[in-house]
Amino acid sequence: MSRCQLCCIRCLCDFCTDKREYKRKLFNNRFLKVEQAVEPSLILWENLGVTKRHRRFRILISSLSALVLLIATTLLILYVKIKENEISKNQIRCTAANEITREEALTDFGLPKDKQLQLMYCYCRNLFWSSLLEGRNPSPALSESFADGQSHCEDWFGQYTLHQAMLYSVPFSIIFVNWVSKTILRLMTHLEGYQSKPEEVYASSINMFIMAFINSGLVIQLVYFKWVPGTNLPLVLNKYDKFSQAWYREIGSTIVITLMLMVFMPHVGNVAFQCFYGCRRCTDRGCTCDERNTRKLVQEDYENINTGNEFMLEFRYSNILTVLSVAFLYSGGMPILYPVAAFYFLITFWVDKCLLFHCYRRPIKFDNYIARKTLNYFQLVLVLHIVGFLFMQVYSPIL
Repeated sequence: MSRCQLCCIRCLCDFCTDKREYKRKLFNNRFLKVEQAVEPSLILWENLGVTKRHRRFRILISSLSALVLLIATTLLILYVKIKENEISKNQIRCTAANEITREEALTDFGLPKDKQLQLMYCYCRNLFWSSLLEGRNPSPALSESFADGQSHCEDWFGQYTLHQAMLYSVPFSIIFVNWVSKTILRLMTHLEGYQSKPEEVYASSINMFIMAFINSGLVIQLVYFKWVPGTNLPLVLNKYDKFSQAWYREIGSTIVITLMLMVFMPHVGNVAFQCFYGCRRCTDRGCTCDERNTRKLVQEDYENINTGNEFMLEFRYSNILTVLSVAFLYSGGMPILYPVAAFYFLITFWVDKCLLFHCYRRPIKFDNYIARKTLNYFQLVLVLHIVGFLFMQVYSPIL
């Protein structure tokens, strides 16, 4: 019950009830604030001896460590993005207006680099895609030697493959960095000394969400957008001052691909872990179907390997908040993020349902503390949607 509600009740009691009856309900001249007690099974008994002072100190150390981790992950993502741009600068745009022959490509390749028309690049690229469209294997055509005895198209194919791989390096690096940082933050939150399991899971979820949201949706935009014209801030590239076609091609596509990967990669990891634990159980049983057959000598070890691993709610809540925040922040200019987010929830529902019923151990019976606290962040998602929509509309010359 909020303080405003308590004041209203007190005013009503002053006018509508007997003074003696009213004072009898007060404790130290105020109403008692009653909250539901935590279930005994959710209490972290080992942390009850941690004082508030020690807990604040642990939270301070954890926050400073999280800040260092955030700076490290930001620099890593920035480094990968800069490397991608360096490779993209060397990309050559070819037109299919004129057919390039092998002799023309080799003649142009023999010229000095400042006078080349990059006909060799276009010739090998057209040869590669024409072979694929005709249903033929492009390897024999690319490995064929030119008049000078060298296979220039094989060298082109290596550079072309590297460039195409770099297009997905930033989204994959963001997914990997988020997974590593979430694992570290979960361990750090466990050391903060919360007295109940719901409080610990909720704090871990919010820490993971903040880290993943900054890495997935803010770092690239903050670094590449020209926030203050005419200034050169450190680590800020000042490449775009509006949401132009080039911004959507480079930054927008990275955000969309990252969100699409977040639809599948967490579930791929969960399924892979379940397959790993299944192989461990099979090895423990001697590759038989007899569940009673085991190499374990202690009952606890036998139960741990046969009951599955823990269903971690903190990863689910943080992923939900991250997908919602990133999708609603940029959906004003990229409506494709709406179906991507909806598909994420559809996949998450069915995959987690199947794994929870068949693979994970029986989860702890949490109360509604985590859900109630997490719902407060949905208001932040709405604010992000409004701010992102207005910002993209004002600074967009194409919408």
